[in-house]
Amino acid sequence: MSIWHGELLRGPGLHGHQVRGHSCLLYTSTLKPPKNGIVALGALACPTKRSCYAVGFEGPYESSVALIVHLSPSGRVLGKTKAKGTGIGNIACPSSSLCLISLATRTGESIERFRDGRLGAKNAVPSKTYIQAMTCYRAKVCFALAGLDSGSRTNELFPINPKTGSIGKAVQLGGFSGDGITCASATRCLIAGFTGIGSSAKTSVIVVTKGKPGRARAYPGESLSAVACATATVCYAVGLGASGAVVDRV
Repeated sequence: MSIWHGELLRGPGLHGHQVRGHSCLLYTSTLKPPKNGIVALGALACPTKRSCYAVGFEGPYESSVALIVHLSPSGRVLGKTKAKGTGIGNIACPSSSLCLISLATRTGESIERFRDGRLGAKNAVPSKTYIQAMTCYRAKVCFALAGLDSGSRTNELFPINPKTGSIGKAVQLGGFSGDGITCASATRCLIAGFTGIGSSAKTSVIVVTKGKPGRARAYPGESLSAVACATATVCYAVGLGASGAVVDRV
């Protein structure tokens, strides 16, 4: 589960995404932390043009509480929802009224439904497994990129039912390790990450066609951390290269 500490900011091209460390940006909202604790948000989804949700946790780390923050289009905080867990690492919305969240507890993770601002049924993630990233293409397909707590790679792909949040059988990605995932259509998704390890690691992307992953394809850079698509055929991955940030058309 990846969490960033900070405030919600606004700037050219950001539209309420969470960023820190750039003085040229404008704050749109600040969340007051609880006593002796913090508020940390690490993922964001907008199911409609009028509503967005940011997820993470609040409180001291040893007794943190899972948190969903409801935001307006301008980034103003409209309300907060607390879940029975220690944090929320990811959110993906298959429809305008339904989102799926990956909820962490002291004993494991689950996929929980979040419909019209209310928490619903949970579906347990397999034991000792963490969710790295989630994505949905409308109400047709959803996937979770995952890995084993004891492993060194995020190399499992779980299909998720877009209506119920139930988790299907894991598809193994072999020697590939993923950081980000997106779906360009109901039949084509992409996973950004790397193959190899240490000095032999290579920046790579896997195309998943109808739920079946293809071979990893190498791209320029040292690592890729996120991927998104402008159309069904135009997608980009971002990451790090030897001389700075890289943007690869994938």
